[in-house]
Amino acid sequence: DFLPASIITRDHRIRFILFSICAGLAMLSKYHSVFLWIGAMGYILFYNRKWLLDYSLYVSLALSFIIITPIIYWNVKHDFISFTFHGNRVTTAFQLRPDYFLREIGGQIAYNNPVNYVLIIIALIGLLQKKVAINNSIRILLLTSLPLYFTFTGFSLFRSTLPHWTGPSFISLIIIAAIYWSARLQNSNGTSAIPLPIILPSYFLIFLLCVAVYIINYSPLQLGKTGDTRNQGNADFTQDLYGWQHIGEEFQKIALREEETGDMQKDAGLISYRWFPGAHEDFYVASPMHRNLYLIGELNDTHKYYWINQQRGKLTPGKDYYHIAVTNYYRDPNTIFGSEFEKIIPLDTINVFRINTLMRQAYVYKLENYKGTP
Repeated sequence: DFLPASIITRDHRIRFILFSICAGLAMLSKYHSVFLWIGAMGYILFYNRKWLLDYSLYVSLALSFIIITPIIYWNVKHDFISFTFHGNRVTTAFQLRPDYFLREIGGQIAYNNPVNYVLIIIALIGLLQKKVAINNSIRILLLTSLPLYFTFTGFSLFRSTLPHWTGPSFISLIIIAAIYWSARLQNSNGTSAIPLPIILPSYFLIFLLCVAVYIINYSPLQLGKTGDTRNQGNADFTQDLYGWQHIGEEFQKIALREEETGDMQKDAGLISYRWFPGAHEDFYVASPMHRNLYLIGELNDTHKYYWINQQRGKLTPGKDYYHIAVTNYYRDPNTIFGSEFEKIIPLDTINVFRINTLMRQAYVYKLENYKGTP
């Protein structure tokens, strides 16, 4: 309890400073972590304004600011591109979209386990009804979770959001639910039994994991099958988690064949058009072969690869490259790379099977003679 409601001691100041260090490190990892400070300041303003007159608050704020200076420096150097990118993702259009909101709520329920979601709602209602005493720890947890939750859930009323944006808030909410149910479900001798509300989510999670493992690795069914071979698997989210290692192994054979015949330069790199699936190809295909993968496209599509391209030496005019077009993210390479290369030649096709059923394909192309255009 580093923010007491009464006297501020030396121990409390030390804990607050340690909190500021942890919060600063968290913000280096995820911008959402700023809500840790929002929660702390909310507690101070609502429950203990004595901190506003204590030097340790300002020392703590300064420490967090110093820790996140690499973020500020990098953004200043790159025209605050990180902030503008995320700003564009959450800027509201002020047009009410209940479909986005319902999708967001449904995603939150699915991501955080439906049983947990219900237990959290019951716990919050119970706190409002004062069925369990609300102490300082619960206040802090509420103030670090609810502002984040309502901020990003609120955005979903006007624009498309992703359910994991509210994910950090559920860390605190789950702890609140645990505190509530622990207090409510004491057995007669005063010791805590393992209550049904805890057992049910555990069993449900195990069930979901078993179903997920089966669907991803062993199900012959293709979710959302379209029948279009060029886009085979594009409606099946399990394709993101299956078959990439096989694509990497088969591509290695194709590259070795092309280079042994002299039809392709030795150690030729790979080209992709978007960070997703480019990052998959980098990890499963290029990296195991110790080759570079580059992305060609707008910054909004390439993301961090804009700088990774530069670290890897950029593309070389006149050189040939490989391109892998997977059908679940297929785009015609002639359309996206036609102006960048002299010629685009199909080399081979990699078939990805699951339980003897063709799930998707990966088309391997030779991108010949890079023109060196920006």
